[in-house]
Amino acid sequence: FKLVKAAFGQRRKTVLNSLSTGLGKSKEELSAALQQADIIMDGIQSGNCEEIADIFCPYIKKNHPELQTDIKTWMKYIDGNIISYDPPTTERGALNTGEWEVEMLVTEADIDNVKTDTGKTYCIGMGSYSVFKNHSDCVGVTDLLIRDLDAEKENKDHAQVRVEYDDIWEIEYGE
Repeated sequence: FKLVKAAFGQRRKTVLNSLSTGLGKSKEELSAALQQADIIMDGIQSGNCEEIADIFCPYIKKNHPELQTDIKTWMKYIDGNIISYDPPTTERGALNTGEWEVEMLVTEADIDNVKTDTGKTYCIGMGSYSVFKNHSDCVGVTDLLIRDLDAEKENKDHAQVRVEYDDIWEIEYGE
């Protein structure tokens, strides 16, 4: 509802302008996160893991040659073909790690109610850095998540699968 209200909350403005104002986020942040979410959905539906790998930050692409293989495994977690999903939603949060003098802006996007032709429902999420002071090679997507909402309701093990690499957090936290 918040997304719809923000989108139609202002006259004669584009949806992106309305969303930006209504949700208190910059147009650039929203646009980048929404584009990344669209690329992820396109990549999943076409089976193109390279398309998804391309939006990862340069640091991960350089240091993790297994990225495409990990994305292929991640995509296989979805049972069936996607038949519908909600528009992506975004969140952002600033994080300043203080003593390490690393300032960053984290943007997250979620695609809810991802439904497949097998009757399963998923939530797909991604995290990215829009700003990472002193580490521009970390700007871009850093992690992906698929949550099986049906498995979560039944408290099953393995209700989610991720693509993430701990060394990016070592940079963030100065370890």
